[in-house]
Amino acid sequence: MASGPEHDIAQLNSLIKITLDSTLGYKDAADEAGSSRFASLFRDRGIQRHDIAERLQARVKSLGGEAEKSGSTLAAAERLFADLKQKLTGTDASIIAAVEAGEDQVNAAYQHVITDGELSDPVRMAVETEFAQIQANHDEMSKLKHGTT
Repeated sequence: MASGPEHDIAQLNSLIKITLDSTLGYKDAADEAGSSRFASLFRDRGIQRHDIAERLQARVKSLGGEAEKSGSTLAAAERLFADLKQKLTGTDASIIAAVEAGEDQVNAAYQHVITDGELSDPVRMAVETEFAQIQANHDEMSKLKHGTT
């Protein structure tokens, strides 16, 4: 793939899709959570993800591109949380496990883009900035899953 603005835009749009998918996943998790503590936590994380997606969309626009406005419309395997409700057994532990699995995928997607040798430095720095929050959410969900918080 050619480097330059088109490449940066494509990579950013891939992150926008996955970030918007995770926004929906957190909404679903909040709706299904039995504990108000977890429902509130998931709602807050969903809002954070939405904000990250908006910043990435602004970056795409600043590069002269058309930013993605919705999550993935591809097959269920490519959508992080599309089948979240089907996987849930109704317990907070199962919801946390499903969210943490989705977080693994989001984390991997951001790491992939950050290590892309064709990405421009300004875009890489912007993605790294957003990745700090992605990583913190990932770690938080992992700790919740493993009962360390």
